[in-house]
Amino acid sequence: MKKTFFITSDVHSYYDILMGELKKTGYDYNNDSHIFVSLGDLLDRGNKPKECLEFVNSLSPERKILIRGNHEDLMEQAIRAKYFTHTDFYNGTAQTAQLVTGISLGTAPDHAVLFAMSDNKSYNDYINSCIDYAIVGNHVFVHGWIPCFDEVGISYDPNWEIGDWDSARWLNGMETWAKGIKIPDKTIYCGHWHTSYGHQNIHGESEERFDPFLDEGIVALDACCAYSGTLNVYKIEVEE
Repeated sequence: MKKTFFITSDVHSYYDILMGELKKTGYDYNNDSHIFVSLGDLLDRGNKPKECLEFVNSLSPERKILIRGNHEDLMEQAIRAKYFTHTDFYNGTAQTAQLVTGISLGTAPDHAVLFAMSDNKSYNDYINSCIDYAIVGNHVFVHGWIPCFDEVGISYDPNWEIGDWDSARWLNGMETWAKGIKIPDKTIYCGHWHTSYGHQNIHGESEERFDPFLDEGIVALDACCAYSGTLNVYKIEVEE
């Protein structure tokens, strides 16, 4: 059976933009062969995290692939710590927790908001569905890049699947790819770092642009939505 995968990354709670881009690429919510793929950082920064959660949670497990990003890690860290750091406000983590729970930090302390977040069914359904990576045929879905750390720096590890994903989520995939960290005979799809980096610093283009960065073995998709006002949705067809 042929399936069509609609791949995006770093949605950051910009629900309306996501829905618009999915429609442009032909995504059909009612088509069981259409698979939604998020490469992480579904939440934070935008003002519709609840709508993003409702959308992904409404899809059956067979209809979605949800990769865990560094922003998912940031929320979980805040929940464990029971308080928000300055970075949590800058990155949107505190805003997301307030919007999802409906509790304002103006009326409740950090720990109360974070306890409500940890107890929120919609959030828990989402975070428990997130995985470090997924492999579909010759396609590998990650957030930052594959684990590739060694004692002195980075190198390709054929056992990358069991590597340090907490650190790999923070990697600039385009930069790491340019240093030669690739999976033989596979294409890695990543987000986390705005694609203008690859266009300008790897391909040598002068124009700032946020469309997908494409090269042999890599598809990078983070359109820096909070800045550019757009998202990339990349479509592939796979016979399964």
